[in-house]
Amino acid sequence: MSWKTIIISNPCRLSSRNNNLILQRKDQEDVQIPISDLASLIIETTQCTLTSSLLTKLSSESVVVYVCDETHTPNGLLMPFGTHSRHSKTVRYQVAWSEPFKKRIWQSIIKAKIYNQAKVLELAGADKSTMQLRAIASAVTSGDVGNREAQAACIYWKGLFEDFVRGGLCKRNSALNYGYAIMRGAVARSISASGFIPALGIFHDNQLNAFNLADDIIEPFRPFVDMLIWDLFKEEKEPDMLTKDDKTEIVSLLYSWCFIGDRNETLINACEVVSSSLMSCSFTKEAKGLLLPSWSEK
Repeated sequence: MSWKTIIISNPCRLSSRNNNLILQRKDQEDVQIPISDLASLIIETTQCTLTSSLLTKLSSESVVVYVCDETHTPNGLLMPFGTHSRHSKTVRYQVAWSEPFKKRIWQSIIKAKIYNQAKVLELAGADKSTMQLRAIASAVTSGDVGNREAQAACIYWKGLFEDFVRGGLCKRNSALNYGYAIMRGAVARSISASGFIPALGIFHDNQLNAFNLADDIIEPFRPFVDMLIWDLFKEEKEPDMLTKDDKTEIVSLLYSWCFIGDRNETLINACEVVSSSLMSCSFTKEAKGLLLPSWSEK
C-alpha cells in the first residue's frame, strides 16, 4: 500500500528508472524512491523539471502530484484516469444517481462534518458551542435544505478562533488552505481510483470545477485539518508565514488516526474507505451504507 508523501522544495530534476523516482540535485548523489511507495508528490519549487516518463509512471501507480503557486500553496493536481478495473460500471451508476439519493448522501456528509466540528470544539474547550453544534447536526435533513451547515459554521469558527475571519490574510488561513488542498488531493485520488469521475458531484456542481465530487467528500475531513491548525498555532498572537516545518506537520496529518466503519484508520486510508462505501451505495442505491470518518480514541 502506498504511504509516502514527498515534498520537493529545492531545485532538482525528477525522472524514473526501474520503477523508481530518481531525484537529482547539483553536486549531490541521486536519491531513489520506489514509486509504488508513493501516495503523493508535492512540488513547491518552480525550479524543478520532470520527465514525461515519470509522470506516466506516477499516474499508473495512482500517485497524486501537487503543483504550487508563488505562495507555495497547492493550486493544481495531476490525477490518474480510469485506473479502476470496473471504471465504466462505476461511472454508469454515478451518472444515474437520483436526486433523492444525492440528497440523502449529502445529509450524511453534513451531519458527519458538523459532529466532527463539535468534537473539535470539545477538544478546544468550547463546551457551550459543542452542545449547540450537536443539536444542529441532529437537525440536518435530506439535502440540508435548512442550510444547517452554514448555521454551524458561524458558531464553529467563533468558538475555535477568537477574532478570526475565514479567508483573511494570516498564517492560520494559509495553513487551513494548505491543509485542505492536501486533503482534497487525497480524496480526489481515492475517488478516481474507485472509478468515479471527480467532476460529477453530489452537491457541488460548478461547471468549471474538475473536482466537484472531491469537494463533497472532503467535508467531514475538514475538521481534522482545523484541529491540527488550532493546535499548531493556538499560542501565536500574530502568526507569520508558514515555515517548511509547518507544512511538513500539516502533510503528516494524512497519517493521523480516525474512526471509520468499525475500526481505526489513517485519514489517507479513510479516504479509500469512503470511496469504496460510496461505490457500494451507488450499486445498491441505498445511502445508509456510506462510511464517513469520526474521531478516533487511538
